[in-house]
Amino acid sequence: MSSQVPGYQMEGIMNGMKQILAIGPAKKLFIMMCGIAGSGKTTLSKAIMSLNPMIWTRLSIDEIIAEKHGLYNKDYRESEFEAYQTEAELEFRRRLDAWLADSLIGHGLILDRSFCSRKDRDEFRKIIEQGDAESRLVYLEAEKEVLWQRICDRGDIIKDANSALDISRDLFEAYVASFDRPANEQEHKISAV
Repeated sequence: MSSQVPGYQMEGIMNGMKQILAIGPAKKLFIMMCGIAGSGKTTLSKAIMSLNPMIWTRLSIDEIIAEKHGLYNKDYRESEFEAYQTEAELEFRRRLDAWLADSLIGHGLILDRSFCSRKDRDEFRKIIEQGDAESRLVYLEAEKEVLWQRICDRGDIIKDANSALDISRDLFEAYVASFDRPANEQEHKISAV
């Protein structure tokens, strides 16, 4: 039985990603997951890690927040989220820099975040290139209502670091409106059917 994100057949996606996930000789590889909330970034990131956990590491802002403060609206108040998000952004960058400095050639780091703007993507590409590593942008795309349904369905699961944030329809619409879709960035697009 294959793992599935509604609209995505994980087995087919993983087969199609073999070349994307190939780490060049004498290199380190960053996979930059890109997409709006509900697009399947975390599910795909975890599937990649499961291929070879000795080679792949995953870095997630949501999990950094949970490590230190617990779950949104359970262990800390909504009013604290913005400060914790800012703190987690700094820790994300610190861990990325440490991974670049300390990891072995032939290993990969999956950056599990929205990369919602070209500026953000370009900034991280520059950091990665300066660290003499390769980056590949994987853009997960789905119709707006498919994404919204996935977010609504999260309410039916046990909350964890990756699903704890309560996303209202208004917040979702703001995410959609502000998301800068990758174009001409050598992105690898995965579309839901």
